[in-house]
Amino acid sequence: MDITSWQEEDFQAQAITWRRAFHEDPEISYHEDRTQQKIAHALQDMGLEPVLGTKHHGVTATITGDQAGPTVA
Repeated sequence: MDITSWQEEDFQAQAITWRRAFHEDPEISYHEDRTQQKIAHALQDMGLEPVLGTKHHGVTATITGDQAGPTVA
């Protein structure tokens, strides 16, 4: 999945698709193993290197831009 050419509408459409998929497969709070794995795989498909949370089921990835300075998204 090459997201470098995506427009805002593409991100919105994908976010809606993911949201619907997550709600079709609910998990108990603090036990979101399948959700964590789905998000990690999606980030890997985008060419990112996800880092899985150790205490909970968070997922993070660093996106390096082409301009100087910190950015948080």
